[in-house]
Amino acid sequence: MGLFNRKSRVEKISLVLDRDSSIYDDYEEKADKKWQKDLDKVFKSMKKNGTPDELKEFLAHRYPFHCWEHGLEDMEEIILNTKEMSVESPKNHSIPTQIGQCQNLEVFYLIQGRLQTIPPEFENLKSLKTLSVVVDNEFPEVISRLTNLQELILTQSNIDKIPKHINKLKKLKKLELNDLHYGTFPLEVCQLPQLSELGLMRNGIQTVPPSISNLKALTKLNLTGNPIQSISPKINQLENLKSLYLRGTNLPKTLKAQLSEWLPNTEIII
Repeated sequence: MGLFNRKSRVEKISLVLDRDSSIYDDYEEKADKKWQKDLDKVFKSMKKNGTPDELKEFLAHRYPFHCWEHGLEDMEEIILNTKEMSVESPKNHSIPTQIGQCQNLEVFYLIQGRLQTIPPEFENLKSLKTLSVVVDNEFPEVISRLTNLQELILTQSNIDKIPKHINKLKKLKKLELNDLHYGTFPLEVCQLPQLSELGLMRNGIQTVPPSISNLKALTKLNLTGNPIQSISPKINQLENLKSLYLRGTNLPKTLKAQLSEWLPNTEIII
């Protein structure tokens, strides 16, 4: 294959892999159908003719599920050794069980779509430090076994309860549970001693409990969009708290004044 043809093939594949390419500028539904069809053709072509070396790292990062689905054998090793994935939800809304073989994986982002569940094989990801997913079921129990996890983002998931076993994530430093709509402050998160950032935006929370004082390492607390009516005075024990976000909370005036007294060294954003 000549150099010109080689470059043309790589460029053609790259255009399809780039979902934001101008060739998909049509209205969303039509453009998405065209992209899915072209994407399928691209992976079938790579199965037949081999994967361009120039694209292997990107494919492992962005399209590992498609590589597995289409049986791209020349991608197996690089996927198993990749450290970061940013993927879309598969058509069946379930992560392939092969994920459990990616034991070097440190970062996993679901950048589009939703999952029905996370497979038990996820437990094998002992190096995983960052996990960002949207799930449409109860809190995946397997997450609590990822004991090296430092950042967990479950924003917009359909989870109505945070289980007690979340307290096994002793190394967790950042937790985002925004837009879950469970209605009360999740007491279970107060058992995470290393937590430095906590996001609980738009969850219908009215009361911040005394157990908030357990989060001694907390530097940032985001309660934006909650109808807060009371906050325990014990919040004044959070000596490391630098930022408290309370936009859109309609906080009572008396509580605003109290917070300024309780947290003199904290920036309170209302």
